[in-house]
Amino acid sequence: MLQLSAVFTNCVNDVQQWMQSNRLKLNCDKTEAMWITSRNTFRSLSAVPSVTVGNSVIQPSLGARNLGVYFDCRLDMKQHINNVCRQCYFQLRQLRVIRRSLPPAILKTLLHAFVSSRLDYCNSMFYGLPKCDITKLQYVQNSAARLFGGLRKFDHITPIMRTELHWLPIKYRIDYKIAMLVHKSFHQQAPNYISEMCLPASENRFLERNRSAAHRSLIRPRWNTVTYGKRGFRYAAPAVWNKLPVSIRRIDSHTAFRRDLKTFLFRQAYQLNL
Repeated sequence: MLQLSAVFTNCVNDVQQWMQSNRLKLNCDKTEAMWITSRNTFRSLSAVPSVTVGNSVIQPSLGARNLGVYFDCRLDMKQHINNVCRQCYFQLRQLRVIRRSLPPAILKTLLHAFVSSRLDYCNSMFYGLPKCDITKLQYVQNSAARLFGGLRKFDHITPIMRTELHWLPIKYRIDYKIAMLVHKSFHQQAPNYISEMCLPASENRFLERNRSAAHRSLIRPRWNTVTYGKRGFRYAAPAVWNKLPVSIRRIDSHTAFRRDLKTFLFRQAYQLNL
């Protein structure tokens, strides 16, 4: 760990020198460092090494915020999930006060703006998390559905979510986001770093003549760790994409793919024969 700290310090110092040569400044007061490792490795460390940038010593933190997402040193997303739930419940309490004064269409729009948007933001990073963490987000969605329908705490909410709100449960919303990213990567509408992680079987010389290549399947790579390996987008993308029907995978139109994908996931979530 000390050798890695020295290499990382040298890398940051090189970045600082490059910024200075280009009339830029690295603000050390706002710079945060975080060591991401497994829980067992983190516990075995007697002291987490610091990072030196110029004349400033940056002590590692247990969590950091980037683009509205809270990352922690174990990447379990618990802090981010707790923050999302707290923000959503706050908005639901505010909407509950004025619910009777709002028409159903306006209330539905507000729930999309203040609750669903937070649940969907960067939700692809929730793939592979334990069920207990996904359940926290599902409770928020259930509360929003009860608020819309004026239901009590233990009333059945499936009819409201299925017929009036047309909401997918949290688990299926995560799969929906990942599948949409894969479809965009097939049609050059996604960033290069996303497209490079989606490996079509048709581009592999050993699989180009197989049925999987004709069905637009993705190659599922190997992973090194059970905790983090299966949660990465490189693994999650083929895991979600290859489960879709071939007829959906072959759709080129973005609008048609989005419509048929939601219909397929909607049928799975609510056990419907559409």
